[in-house]
Amino acid sequence: MFTQPAPANTPAPAQPIRRGVSSSLSQLSPRKFGFDEARHLLWRAGFGGTPQQVQALQSWGLEKSVDYLINFDKVADDDVAPDLFDKDIMRPASADERAEARRAQASRDEDKLAEVRLRRQQAERNDREQMKRLQQWWLKKMIETSRPMQEKLTLFWHGHFATSYRTIEDSYHMFAQNELFRKYAAGNFAEFLHKIVEDPAMIAYLDNNDSRKNKPNENLARELMELFSLGVGNYTENDIKEGAKALTGFTFRDDSFQFDKNNHDAGNKSILGASGKIDGHGFVDVILRQRACAQFISAKLYRYFVGDFPTGNREIDSAANTVVNEMATSFRSDYHVGRLLKKVLMSEHFYDPAIRNEQIKSPITLTVGAVRSLN
Repeated sequence: MFTQPAPANTPAPAQPIRRGVSSSLSQLSPRKFGFDEARHLLWRAGFGGTPQQVQALQSWGLEKSVDYLINFDKVADDDVAPDLFDKDIMRPASADERAEARRAQASRDEDKLAEVRLRRQQAERNDREQMKRLQQWWLKKMIETSRPMQEKLTLFWHGHFATSYRTIEDSYHMFAQNELFRKYAAGNFAEFLHKIVEDPAMIAYLDNNDSRKNKPNENLARELMELFSLGVGNYTENDIKEGAKALTGFTFRDDSFQFDKNNHDAGNKSILGASGKIDGHGFVDVILRQRACAQFISAKLYRYFVGDFPTGNREIDSAANTVVNEMATSFRSDYHVGRLLKKVLMSEHFYDPAIRNEQIKSPITLTVGAVRSLN
């Protein structure tokens, strides 16, 4: 059936007025927090959920839902048993074992040397098996947790402070680092960054245990500024060299951080405009005073929990840029991750239709989310 054309003097149907993308971190009106908004929140601040779980958040309302997700320390969860993983698989050789190896080498006792090598190889095999169990344990925890925001943040920090088991070859150090991420997930980033430079997994991964005061290794200093806190363009090569000197002596013994005073360069250093007898923690303090630090971390948190940025869409990018700048100003005042994210997750910008459903999920988020959503 054909429609008759409208008479020439008939006014055209009214077109919906398209408003711009919100750049406001003001709280969303509670009456606008519906099912779609609750589902969006549950995916960004966790790994999705069943329709019943989404409806539960909707019934709670915006503020209670965000409080539940962010203040996860108030939510009951299975505590991690301290002996869940064996910390002694890759332990250092004891004094007796080292003496035994030295005697075998001195006497060229090939049978005894072969026995020593065999023990080491068996330990390495056992450790690889434990690493598989660790991966399975964390995947299961992400699926079953009653604290989805904690695990989502743990995953975020795992990607931000990137390390690799193949380099470290110590599964317990990887587990301890995972627990460090979980402990500081929504906590104080300044305190967290100080813990990172004492983390055995990070020290081993970036070779700081091989750094010497007469020959400093620059890996940790470079990554600390480039990937972990400031971003490219906010430091110089000289800052890296001086930072490497500051970090000399930061090593570990077995599973614990150790400051080797005899191997620390105690001389004057000049880093990012600060001068003095700066050590590794002083280096971190100097970094935290830089405006670029709050800006860099805020932008990464935005990309992970809100949306891609920049997108190439001028309107979206302009709004996102405004939000990230406001986040950075707020974050720099106390470096508290949880308080910053609470403000973001309750904001008008976060729930803007142009922001929702625009993020490409990572394989792990998609997999865990699929299992959780299908119950």
